[in-house]
Amino acid sequence: AVRLDMLAQQERISILSSFFRDASHEFKTPLSIINTSIYILGKTEDKLTRQQHSNLIQQQVRDISDLVETLVLMSRLDSRTELTFSPLNINSIMRQTYVSTCDSYPHREHDIQLILDDELPLILGHANYILQAIGNLVDNAMRYSNLGDAVYLRTYHNNAYVVVEIEDEGIGIPNNKLSEIFKRFYRGDEAHSTRGFGLGLPIAQRIAQRHGGEVTVESVYDHGSVFRMVFPKIKVLSE
Repeated sequence: AVRLDMLAQQERISILSSFFRDASHEFKTPLSIINTSIYILGKTEDKLTRQQHSNLIQQQVRDISDLVETLVLMSRLDSRTELTFSPLNINSIMRQTYVSTCDSYPHREHDIQLILDDELPLILGHANYILQAIGNLVDNAMRYSNLGDAVYLRTYHNNAYVVVEIEDEGIGIPNNKLSEIFKRFYRGDEAHSTRGFGLGLPIAQRIAQRHGGEVTVESVYDHGSVFRMVFPKIKVLSE
């Protein structure tokens, strides 16, 4: 028993060390950009250059703020604090997600298709967390697909689960990367030319797990991906 406790403690330390190493790396880039921009602001009187670097500093500060909020959310999800669940109809959350996605991507409103199961059973869940998880999956689909590529937001159910399905016709995921995408701070775009911290999918997965479900993915490279988030029906949870 003592040996098992020691091994568990070593594993926790290893996970924390890896987490802090990756998190610190995410802070280094914006801080470096801020530092460089401050230096340039102190050396130039050109109004356009000063405005450009002032805007750059503001954007990097927003990015750092977003990263801190995301890390706090991940910490809450990892804690053993009980979540307060209530009966929910996922369709209402999907409608909210559809509206917010159309607002965020107005030029792609016609690409977004909402297909809901009118007889969807209720689940027990935390509405804000589920809204966050579905939003992360949809945002991922939008960012890795192009104008004209359809993105489908679906709900349906089977005997045990309510299913949220996000399908896109985007760039897809290579087979050798499928096992990596739910790792924290992993990004398929190794050059980091797209925005994000590599935490959207891990957060969605953790939220699903805290609800007794999971997120799975099927993808064909250069043809698109399908992410499925499953939640136990209320009758399953109460048995």
